[in-house]
Amino acid sequence: MDFRRRPQKHNRFASFDQLEASDAAFRPISQAQRSWEENTLPALTNSDKGQVRRHLERYVHNEVSGDAEWLKAPEIPSEQEIGWITNGKFEVPKIQVKPNKLEGPFEDKDEYLETHAELMRNDSLCSLRFAVDEFRQHPDMVERDSEVNTRIYENVYTIGLTVAREGLALKIDFSTRRTEKLIRWPQSKRLKTGSIVALSPANDNFQSKCIVAVVASRLLSNLEVQYPSKPSIQIYLGDQNDIEIDPQQEYIMIEAIGGYWEACRHTYQALKKLHTESFPLSEHIISLQQTISSPQYRLEHPVMNLHSAAKEDGHLVREKNVLNEWPAFLYQENSNDVLNGEGTGKLPLAVSDLDSSQVKALRQILTQQLAVVQGPPGTGKTYVSVVAIKVLLDNMKPGSPPIIVTAQTNHALDQLLRHISNFEPSFIRLGGQTTDFDIIKPRTLFEVKQKINDHKLKNNSTLKNANAQRRNYERAIREILSPIISDQPLSPEVCYQYGVITGKQRDSILEVESAFVGDDIDDATPMEIWCDGKIMVARKRQGFFGFGQYEEFEEFEKLNEEDLEAFDSDDEKFETLRGMSLPFFTGYIGKQTTSVSESEVEELLKKHEDLKDIAPAYRGSVYDYFQKIVTERITTAIREYGFKTKELAKELKVGRWQVDHEILRDSRVIGLTTTGLSKYRGLVTSLKPKIVLIEEAAETLEPYVAVACFESLEHLILVGDHQQLRGHCNNSDLEGVPFHFDMSMFERLVKNGIPFTQLRTQRRMRPEIRQLINPIYPDLEDHLSVLDRKDVPGMGDVNVHFFHHKWHEANDDALSKKNELEARMIAEFFAHLVYNGFEPKQITVLTFYNGQVKYLRRIFNQQTLLQCQRLRIHTVDSYQGEENDIVILSLVRNNYYGAVGFLNNINRACVSLSRARQGFYLFGNAGILHQCSEKWKEILTILMERKSIQAYLPLKCSRHSNVFQAQIHTDFDNLNGGCDQRCDQIRPCGHACQLACHPFECEASRCEEECSSIMPCGHNCTRGCGVKPCHCEPCMGYGSRNVKPTRTTIPKADPEAIVNGKAKWDDFASGGHHDADLQAFEDMEKARDERTKSVEPATLKAELPTIDELDEHKEEGSAPKPTALKMQLLSLDEIYPHQENISGSASIAQNSLAALKSEENKPLVAREENISKSASVEQNGLVALKLQENKPLFTLNSEKDEPLVAITSEKKEPLAGIKQEKNDPFANLNPAKAKPVTPSKATTFNNWAAPTPAVDNATDFPPLVDLSGSPARALPPHRAHLSRPAPAVTAPALPASAPATPPQGSKGKKTVWKAKFTSGQGERPS
Repeated sequence: MDFRRRPQKHNRFASFDQLEASDAAFRPISQAQRSWEENTLPALTNSDKGQVRRHLERYVHNEVSGDAEWLKAPEIPSEQEIGWITNGKFEVPKIQVKPNKLEGPFEDKDEYLETHAELMRNDSLCSLRFAVDEFRQHPDMVERDSEVNTRIYENVYTIGLTVAREGLALKIDFSTRRTEKLIRWPQSKRLKTGSIVALSPANDNFQSKCIVAVVASRLLSNLEVQYPSKPSIQIYLGDQNDIEIDPQQEYIMIEAIGGYWEACRHTYQALKKLHTESFPLSEHIISLQQTISSPQYRLEHPVMNLHSAAKEDGHLVREKNVLNEWPAFLYQENSNDVLNGEGTGKLPLAVSDLDSSQVKALRQILTQQLAVVQGPPGTGKTYVSVVAIKVLLDNMKPGSPPIIVTAQTNHALDQLLRHISNFEPSFIRLGGQTTDFDIIKPRTLFEVKQKINDHKLKNNSTLKNANAQRRNYERAIREILSPIISDQPLSPEVCYQYGVITGKQRDSILEVESAFVGDDIDDATPMEIWCDGKIMVARKRQGFFGFGQYEEFEEFEKLNEEDLEAFDSDDEKFETLRGMSLPFFTGYIGKQTTSVSESEVEELLKKHEDLKDIAPAYRGSVYDYFQKIVTERITTAIREYGFKTKELAKELKVGRWQVDHEILRDSRVIGLTTTGLSKYRGLVTSLKPKIVLIEEAAETLEPYVAVACFESLEHLILVGDHQQLRGHCNNSDLEGVPFHFDMSMFERLVKNGIPFTQLRTQRRMRPEIRQLINPIYPDLEDHLSVLDRKDVPGMGDVNVHFFHHKWHEANDDALSKKNELEARMIAEFFAHLVYNGFEPKQITVLTFYNGQVKYLRRIFNQQTLLQCQRLRIHTVDSYQGEENDIVILSLVRNNYYGAVGFLNNINRACVSLSRARQGFYLFGNAGILHQCSEKWKEILTILMERKSIQAYLPLKCSRHSNVFQAQIHTDFDNLNGGCDQRCDQIRPCGHACQLACHPFECEASRCEEECSSIMPCGHNCTRGCGVKPCHCEPCMGYGSRNVKPTRTTIPKADPEAIVNGKAKWDDFASGGHHDADLQAFEDMEKARDERTKSVEPATLKAELPTIDELDEHKEEGSAPKPTALKMQLLSLDEIYPHQENISGSASIAQNSLAALKSEENKPLVAREENISKSASVEQNGLVALKLQENKPLFTLNSEKDEPLVAITSEKKEPLAGIKQEKNDPFANLNPAKAKPVTPSKATTFNNWAAPTPAVDNATDFPPLVDLSGSPARALPPHRAHLSRPAPAVTAPALPASAPATPPQGSKGKKTVWKAKFTSGQGERPS
C-alpha cells in the first residue's frame, strides 16, 4: 500500500476541537487497564501502614528550624509583620527582600528557597500592612477615603466559639456602616474564606495592639441578615494568646483587597519542608545546567509502546527504544511531512494527527527528565499533554505511583481531566472546587470516599484516638464557658471557683435569697437579688442598614479561582465548620449609680466578708469587677485549649491522610491545582510520585512550581507560554524591575538557555488574525483548517478591523478606567452581529479594565435585544486559554497625557490579539496606542497596510450589498442589522414588513399592522396583527384566527360608533378613504369631550386622531396609516390638570406636558401652551421643545448642514473630542470624508504627538450630543437625511422644516412611530 496516497482528512477546527475529535480515536480501555481498576493494588500490610503513618507524622508534626529568619516565621503572620507593633509599641520595620534572578544560577538551594519564600510572603501581606497603617493614621476614615482600597468593619464583637477540626474558631459579628453602601454578599469577594484580617480594640485603633486572623467560615445565611441583626463570620486567630472571651469587648476589623493569604500559607510551609529535603532537578532549576538526561525510570525501561500517538497503524510503533531510535510518523494532514525520526527510510509509517512540532514536543516529554514545551495560542499544547499522559499510562508498570497532573486554575485542570477521563476514568480529583458536575465531581476524593463502605478504612486508630480526644476537649470547653453562654448573671459559685470571692462571701450572697421569700421576685437568681436592681443586660450596637445603593463588585469570572482550593474542603459544604458551636450571651453590666474604681472594689471585698454590708449603690461596680476577673480567667483557660486543639488538629490531619492514602494509591492519575499541591503536599509525597505535569506553568509563580519537586520526583513536565500572561502579583512593586517576582520558572529557564520545544502550527485563528501576532511569534504557521474560514456576516469581507476614535476615558468609583462612548459603540456593534445570525455566546468582549467590564454589562443590559442573555464580557487576564468565534477588544485608554497603562504590557496584548477564530474587532485610539511599544507599532503597521484602521465601522447589508459607515453609536438607531432601506417583504399574514432592512426572517418580529380578521360578533379585531388571540374591544370578546380575514367597503363615518369603539375608525383609516366628513368628526370631538367630563380619563383608551391631523392628511391626499400614527387618550395619572396663562417664571412639571411618544413610550417632543419666554420646562432629563412664535427651537444650518444642537464653546467649536494635530498619523481618518487609510509618508507614525487639551475642529468629528438617549441628537453629515426634525405642534399650521411625519427620504425605520395625544379638562390643546 502506498502510504503517500492516503486520502487527507483535514481537521477543520481549532486545537481544542482537535482534542475532542482525537479523544474518541483513543483506543478503548485495554484488558490490563480494566483489570487495574477492578483489581486494585494489594492491601497495605501493617508494616506499610506504619511506614505511611510515620511519614505523615513527620511531615505534619515536625517543625522546621534554622537560623534563617524566613524559617522562623509563623504560619499565620504576627502583629509585628502586619501592624508593625512590638511589645505594645509601634515600630516601622526594615523589610529587606532579595530580588529574583533573571540571569545566571542561584548560589545554592538556601538562597533560592529564601528568595522566593520572602517574595511570596511579602507579596501576600503588603496590602494588609498598608491598610492597617493607613487606618492607624486616619481612624475616622470611611472606605471611600482610602487610597489603598481598605475595607473597614466596626462594632465587631465576639458572639460565639466553635471547636472545629482546625482548632478554635471565634464567631464575630460586625457593622458595615463605613462601606456606605449595601453589599451583595453572594457576588462580593469581601471576607472570603481564607482571607487574612487584622483586628484591634476599638479604643486602640492599632496603636498598640494588632490581632491577625484568617477567615474560617463565610456562610451567606450569616451575612444576608435583616435588621437589627448584624452579619457574622468565623475566624481562626494566628496566636492563641490573642483569644479574648469577652462578648462586651468592641473591636475594629480591617481587610485589604489585594492578597489572598491562604494560598500563600500552604506554599510557604511547603517551601520550609523542601528546605529539609533533597531537591530533585536542582542542577537544572537552581544551577541552570543545560544538558538534560533522561529520567531514571526511563533509563531502566527505555522500550515504549507509542501506539497512542498514532492515528493509524499503531502497531508499527510498538516496542520501540525511544532513547536510541525515535520512530518516524506520517502527519495525517500532510502526506509529505514525515515527522522527526531516524527511521524515515523504513516504510510503511504510522499515521499521526500530530504535526511535526507536536511530535518533537512529545519526544522531549517522554525522554527528558525536565521537559519544557512552549505552546503559542491555538497550537494544541493541551492536546500534546493529553497524548503524552496517554502514552505514559500505556507504559506504566503495575505498582507504579500515580502521575500528578496540576494547573494553576480549576478551569484549566478540569479541562485537562475531562480529556484524560476518555481513556483513564479512574482518575481522582483532589480538591472539591470543580464546576464539572458530570465527569469531574464524581471523581473528587470526597465523593469517592463517600461511596466506600469500609468502616475500618475510614476509622483507623489514629483517627479514632484523635476524635475521642476532641470530644473530651469539647466537654471541658463547654464547662469552662458555661458562665459565658448562660443567659443568667454570674453565680456566686462561679465567682468562688475562679477565686474572685471567698467561701464566706459566696455564702453571704446565697443567704440573701431567704430574706426575699414571699416577695414577687420572678425566679431571680441570688446574684440578681444581691445586686438589688443595680445590673442590667448589656446591649451591643445593632446592625446598620441605612444605605440604599449597592456596592460595586468585581466580576467573578475566573479571578483567583485557584485560591478556592487553598481552604481545607473536599466537602462542597466547606463553609460550615464541623464541631461543637457555643453561642455567647452578651452578659450583664452594672448600673453605675456611684463611680467606684477597680482598686476601691478590691478594698471593699477585703473589708467585707459579708457582702450584704456593701452599700447597694456600689454593687453594680462590684458586679462589673466579678465579670471582668471571671472573664479573664476563663480566657486564660480557653487559650490553653486553643494550643491543645491546634496540636490535635495535626493528629486529625494525619488520620484523614492515612485514609486518603489508601484510596489514592489505587489511582493512576491524580489532578489538583498548584495551590492544592502545596496544601496536600504531605499526602502526595506519601505516594512517592515520579512524574509531575504542570499546565499553565508560565502563568504560575515560581514558588508554586518549586514545591512540586518531591524527593521521589524523577520527571518534571512544564507546559505553557511565557509570551502570554505572566503570574499575578498582589503588589505591583514586586513585578518587573528590580524584583521580577512575576517571572515564572518556565520563563526563567527558557531565558537562561534550558532546552525547550515550541509548537508552531496554530489551528484557531484565520490567517488575517494570526498575522497580528507575527511580531510576537514570527515562526507561527497556519493549519489547513483555518484557511477556509467564512467571512463575518454583516461585515462584508472585513473580518479584522480597528475602529479608531478619540473619545476620552474616565474613572469609575473604584478608580478603574472606562470609556463610555466606546462601550456604547461596542454594544450597538454587538447587536448588529446578533442581528446577522450570531448567537451572543459566539461573541466575546474583552477589555483590560474591570471598570469597563462593569460599564459594558450595564450598557448591554439596556439593550432589549441582549437582555436576559448570558453575555461573555471579560477582562483579558481572565480569558487566557479561552477562544470564541468573534472577539471585540475594548482598549479604553484615551487621555491628554498619552498614558496607556496595561496596554503597554505586550504579554497581555498577545492574549487579547489571539482569542478570535473568525472575526476580530478593536476599538480605541490607534494614535495613542502606537506610542506604547515597538511591538504595537508593528501590529498597527500590519493593520495600516491592509487599510483596516478607520474612523468608522464598514457595515454591509447582506440583502442589498449596501455599505454603511457607522461612526457613532447613534448611527445604528435606524438599522436592524441591514441597511436603511425599508424591508417591504410580504409577511405570512399578508402585510408588508414595515421594518428597516434586516437579515433575519420577517416572522421573527411582530407585525405592527392592524389585524383585518372579522370576529364572530361581526366587528373587526381591534388588536395588532402580531398580537394573539384576536380581540374585540366593544364586545370584550376573544376570537379565533381561523376566521378568514376580509376587507369590506369603508362605510360613512358614524360618530356614535367611533366614540363607542375604534373598530370603525380602524376600517376608515386603513381603507384609504379620501372624502372624510369633517363635520362628522367635529361631532365626534364634541362627544369625546363630553365623555371626558363625565367618565374617568383612565377608562378612555380609544385611539382617536385630531381634526388638525385629519386636515393635514386630507391635504396630502392620503389617510394616515394606523401603524404610522396612532393617537391615544391618557389617564389622569399621565397628564397634569390643564393650566392657562402660566406666568413667565412658572416651572412646568413633567406630567403637565402633552408628550409626543415613540413606541418605547418615551417622550420625543414635549410642549406646553401659553408659556412665556422665561418658562422653565422640565421633562425628566429629555429635551423639551419650547415653542416661541410658532417656530421650532432647533433648526438645521443651511450653510454647513450641521445641527445647532451641538454643545459648543464660545468660539462655536464642539467641546467633545481631541484636537487633531497636523502630524497625527490618523488625521486622514476623518469620518466625514470616510476615506480609507493608505500607508504613505504622510501617514507615518514617527511624528505622532500625544493629544492635547485643545478641542477638535468642527469638521473633524460629528458633535457628540445627548448621550443620555434623547432623540434630539446630531447625526453625522452622511446621515443628515435620516434626521428626525422636531415636529412643531402649534395650530393651525406646521412649519415646513418640521413635518409631523418622518421625512420622505427616510426609507426604513427601526421602530414604528406612535404618538400619544394628551387632553385635560375637556379642552384639546391646539
